[in-house]
Amino acid sequence: MTLAAAVTVADRVRLLIVGDDLSGTADCAVTCTHFGLDSVVALGADADAARQAVDVLALDADTRALPPGDAARLNAAAWQAHSDGRRLYKKIDSTLRGNVAAEIAALTGAGMAIVAPAFPAAGRTTVEGRQYVFDVPVEESEVWRNERIAGRADLVEMLRQAGMKVALLGLESLHQGPQQVRHSIIACQVDGVQALVCDARTVQDLACIAEASAPLDGLYWVGSAGLATPLVRAWQAAVTVPRQAQAAGFSDKATHAGGVLVIVGSMSSVSHAQAEALAEQAGAEILACSIDATSLLDPMSTRARELAQLVAQTLQQGRSVLVTVSQDQRAAVSDGARLARQLAEHLGPAAQHASALIATGGETARAMLTRMGVRQLGIVSEIDTGVPLMRARHLDREFPVVTKAGGFGRPDTLYRAWRQLSARRAGAASAAPTSTGEEL
Repeated sequence: MTLAAAVTVADRVRLLIVGDDLSGTADCAVTCTHFGLDSVVALGADADAARQAVDVLALDADTRALPPGDAARLNAAAWQAHSDGRRLYKKIDSTLRGNVAAEIAALTGAGMAIVAPAFPAAGRTTVEGRQYVFDVPVEESEVWRNERIAGRADLVEMLRQAGMKVALLGLESLHQGPQQVRHSIIACQVDGVQALVCDARTVQDLACIAEASAPLDGLYWVGSAGLATPLVRAWQAAVTVPRQAQAAGFSDKATHAGGVLVIVGSMSSVSHAQAEALAEQAGAEILACSIDATSLLDPMSTRARELAQLVAQTLQQGRSVLVTVSQDQRAAVSDGARLARQLAEHLGPAAQHASALIATGGETARAMLTRMGVRQLGIVSEIDTGVPLMRARHLDREFPVVTKAGGFGRPDTLYRAWRQLSARRAGAASAAPTSTGEEL
């Protein structure tokens, strides 16, 4: 293993982000735009974006629902194919969903892992190697209950079970400051440690980890958007030609008068509360529809086809549509990926009539964009913490896309995203029917 040493100062930051779902990969990539870096999200390692000379290449490997062995193989292949001198940031879920240990273990060839998945701005913290959501152990949270995840959210134990040599950097050590933490990192490398799990309760804790590790070689970083922000800040401050953050925008004028399509495929109660707030605040400007999981998965049911027709017709009329998957029966459905694919299969064609797309839940967003033929997304801005606004090419037009992890955002996050995209569409001021809801 290459021991830590000072990195040669370059004239630009070049970063490879490898994520396991779309919303998480995108919310990590959007943090880089705050420091003037060009960021592209590629849906798969073979996307055209993988061959672009962008500052930040974020690959959604789409491995969260795969068997551990397949997930590990795809992560290793993505790094080997596209590192090209880039620093590696392995994006994991801040609630430890997915094949966290298998994917980290698959990347040991990149160096020692600095593992810090805390995201304090979203209530995710790490204490004594265990992950918490708003001070509740992740294994006791709604997130793990919804996805039927068993076990204990203990990063140290998870990585050891994956065959890695692991050490823990606790809060007491962390609070000794960046210089001492840097000495601890180097000592761990000398000792052959493969993963250093770092506690963090605050953004200051993450900033300390970033400051201590950013100047060192022989490492790769594992975390959420929480660690990415101070880490990129530290790297960008050290380059010979630092850049200022610039306001990105869309290159052409909106020419589509269709409504905005909002899809809430996440099981999170946070997203469903945001959807209710959107429907209430948007009023007659949006048609709120709901469909149950059973109807989506039953090939004999006509409800999904009826929903697709209603959505397409409404969007064509210039009115926005909000589609949610009813939570009444969804708890009994374990295959979220299949649900997302079926939802996308029915609603994907309707997107041609929409002026923009907002999708919550990484599986839902990925399935929709794949069905629409979108292979990459350019980062434009951040609407809310962890909620990026992106641009895609769809049917020879520039198409705005907003993605959001299910549990992220404030009560009005979906409303603010919808309002921003509605204002952009061509002929935004339009009459709307008076009906406000539809249950299918």
